[in-house]
Amino acid sequence: MSAISLITLAVVLFAPPLITWQINRILENIIPEGESAEFRLSHAGLYRSDISLVFHDEMLPGDFSVGLDSCVLEYHPLRLLSGQIDSIRVSGLTVRVIATNGVLNVPAVDLFAKHGESEPFTLESIRSLPVKVSRLQIDGGIVAKTTDELIVIPVYMTAVANEGRQWDSISGNATVMLASNRLSLEMACDVQRQTISATLDGVLSSYSLPYAIRRAMPESLYGLNANLKAAADAEFDGAKLVAFDASALCDASAYTPSGPIALRPSIEVSGDASCFIASVTGLRSDAPGFPVTLDATNIVCDFAARKVDGTAYVEISTNAPIAIAFGYATNRFHAATAPGATANSGSLRIGSTALDYADISAELDAALKERALRADLSVEIPSVSYTAADTAATNFILKASAEGSSGTITATVEARADVAFRGMDVARVSASGRLPPGGPFAYKGNVTVLGAALEFGGDIAPAARGGIRATNYLAMSEQPLDLAILSDLIPELEGLKINADARASGGYYFEGGKSGGAIGFVLSNGTVEWPEKRFSASDIRLTFALPKLPVLTSDSQVLRFKNLKYGRLELESGRMGFRMYSPTVWFIDNLNLDWCGGKVRGESTRLSPENRRTRITLHADRLNLSELLHQIGIGVDSGGAGQISGTMPVVVSREDGVVFRDAYLYSTPGEEGRIELAPSRAVLDAAEESVNTSLAVDALRSFDYSWMRIGLNTEGETLTAKLQMDGKPANKLYYSVGRDGIVKSSQPVKFQGIILDASFNIPLTETLSLITNE
Repeated sequence: MSAISLITLAVVLFAPPLITWQINRILENIIPEGESAEFRLSHAGLYRSDISLVFHDEMLPGDFSVGLDSCVLEYHPLRLLSGQIDSIRVSGLTVRVIATNGVLNVPAVDLFAKHGESEPFTLESIRSLPVKVSRLQIDGGIVAKTTDELIVIPVYMTAVANEGRQWDSISGNATVMLASNRLSLEMACDVQRQTISATLDGVLSSYSLPYAIRRAMPESLYGLNANLKAAADAEFDGAKLVAFDASALCDASAYTPSGPIALRPSIEVSGDASCFIASVTGLRSDAPGFPVTLDATNIVCDFAARKVDGTAYVEISTNAPIAIAFGYATNRFHAATAPGATANSGSLRIGSTALDYADISAELDAALKERALRADLSVEIPSVSYTAADTAATNFILKASAEGSSGTITATVEARADVAFRGMDVARVSASGRLPPGGPFAYKGNVTVLGAALEFGGDIAPAARGGIRATNYLAMSEQPLDLAILSDLIPELEGLKINADARASGGYYFEGGKSGGAIGFVLSNGTVEWPEKRFSASDIRLTFALPKLPVLTSDSQVLRFKNLKYGRLELESGRMGFRMYSPTVWFIDNLNLDWCGGKVRGESTRLSPENRRTRITLHADRLNLSELLHQIGIGVDSGGAGQISGTMPVVVSREDGVVFRDAYLYSTPGEEGRIELAPSRAVLDAAEESVNTSLAVDALRSFDYSWMRIGLNTEGETLTAKLQMDGKPANKLYYSVGRDGIVKSSQPVKFQGIILDASFNIPLTETLSLITNE
């Protein structure tokens, strides 16, 4: 008992001074006395002690502020004497940060700074630290004061020595949070093997970022959300990095005025302190209608030679990617399409449009010297074809260069290309642009097509609040069009000759999310001749304008013509007022035709693909009867100047084309007339099938009528004309009235009065002869 009593007395007498001495010695090694701050022992216990952080005010700036609510050391007395602490718990550690004009000032940066040179830190250095801690836990935060707001960022950190109280293996984690934003780090360190492994997990939402950061984001970026996962392994030999492997996967989405954009890059990196190899895949932008993917592989970075090389693959939608080799060395960046890469030929799909391209050749040289940039870009594409429209852009060449420093950059651009249709060159486009110091970028060019030259141009410059302002124009003075090439391009138009003068003008602008403009086109002095199809017209004039772009709606437009001949159909002149409600919906506002010496007027009609059948009602006023009978294929009438009026409903459908439905024309009441008809072959053939029809045909060779009615209907390829009239034949006819009706007679008979009723079926090729040579 006496021995135990003596030991207890010794512990009571000597342990507290020894513990106090040992803890003070440890604290002095962390911050030597006389520096900006020092740790002091506030309370010493047998198994637990509290320490405080004391600052020397005269050595600190006036705006410095750092707080420490509690720092608790837990230990076993005997292990403490050998420099081992079981646990350190730091609570309420707060560091103040001041942001002035975007620059962060952290007054605590030099708090624990050591003076003089020190050995490079290695993992082995952990074993020689003055104190060994089995567990370290810190919770606190960073308080940032900006001009606009006070930002509080909580921070939580934990580190644990995994191998008991030895420092051969250490694991730890840390979490930083700001509203819904979070960044978590887990790390494992094997001191004996000199390896470090770490994983990173983070969530970012721009909606909960500080105002100072949100204000710096582009206005066009409504929001940004991202999830990040990363992992890394590193191996050291003392202070030298022997090898490392890292990978990261990010799933980000952003919202812009044109729609949501998604980015899902995957990054893999491996190497050592002198060189690493990286791969970036899946850097994809899912912009609506234009998804773009950028992959970069075999990226080799040599630190000693300051050299980077690699290959990038650009893919639009699901197309074969374009391969680009790039490299950076001695402040010079060079990139070019990889020679012989089959990926530089393929099919480019944008939405439902497929473009075939071949042998893309591109090269970029850029150099940065004394903060001055010099860059040259050239692109050549022998052919990009749109197979669905049998159209291609050939011999495309783009050259661009830029030089200067920030605020004084100048740039020039030149581009040209030929446009081909069905293998024939139909147009040539050339353009050039220049960016002077301070802007704006101005460009101009011309298009040569169908023998006419069209000019275009504009300027692009930054607008207020970080946006873009652009103005554009196009103009073509009145000049004749060379349309002779049409028959070569479209074999179905062989023999067609078109001549016309044309002029065009337009402009467009956009700024601050707003845009607008107008475009107009006028065709005049037009003539059409197609002898083979018996079609011609003259004095054609067409106006078309879109005055409220980007809205694709027009005001009332006009189409005029004279002397239109279509088979036997002849129109002296015509005028149609029309307008576009949308690219697929059109309206005929009015239609006026001079036909057969009279007038034909059409009612307002809506044209739309959704209407399988469109009904157009035409009103005929005082048409010359002789002309009408000739043009519908009844025959040639040399009788008199009889006139006829009525209504002609026309139905336009995909299945049947243009057909008459119950059209009726009447002679003017009270006006008598004479018909002296030379029947057509179709009418003579019809007379052989019926005695009544034969009588009507013979009577119409010279017939005085008091009234007349004509009905028109179309069935398939046949026009049925039904004639009804009351009058008397001028000559005797070899017909008589028998018991069973009209019969042929061997003796001529004088008819004092008769009502004729006959129908004639006329092939449409006899009237609208676009498909025959008769």
